[in-house]
Amino acid sequence: YLYKFNKKPDSKQLIKIAKIISWNIWQMDGIKFVVPESCKNQKSKENNKKIKCLGCENNDYEKHNGKYCKIKDWKNNKIIKAVTLLK
Repeated sequence: YLYKFNKKPDSKQLIKIAKIISWNIWQMDGIKFVVPESCKNQKSKENNKKIKCLGCENNDYEKHNGKYCKIKDWKNNKIIKAVTLLK
């Protein structure tokens, strides 16, 4: 900011800058579109058998049971799931 505008940002600007930076630093499994290692095996209600994540099992990015990554659409000021960009 100092280099670009030749002045120091005030505290309100610093908070805005920090929010923008925090939205741009995140991890995502680029194949699954979820937080890495967040998909978990589940237990069947009928017979108590382990069921793998359907998304992982079938290579289907829309059916993972992990935590889907969110991104901010700055133009429309909305938070969206990253996976929706594929549609």
